[in-house]
Amino acid sequence: MYQKLINKNNMKNSNKLEKHIWEGWRVIDFIEDLEPLFNQIMSGQAITKPFKTRDEIKQFCITFQPGYKKYIKEVVDYFYNLIK
Repeated sequence: MYQKLINKNNMKNSNKLEKHIWEGWRVIDFIEDLEPLFNQIMSGQAITKPFKTRDEIKQFCITFQPGYKKYIKEVVDYFYNLIK
């Protein structure tokens, strides 16, 4: 998973993925935790309708990221870039 992210992004963005956010959790850790549910929603296999806006993704991340209930720009940007 992590290598996939490095290949998709240039080195500058990969450094953002390593940024420490909270209690040992990095940006990449939040992405890896949320990605299975995000993929399930976006494939239509969940009750929640697929996301269409950045604000919908932001609310999803804040609601479902473990422990840390604040906006993490890099996490939201990652998922928003997947639907653009």
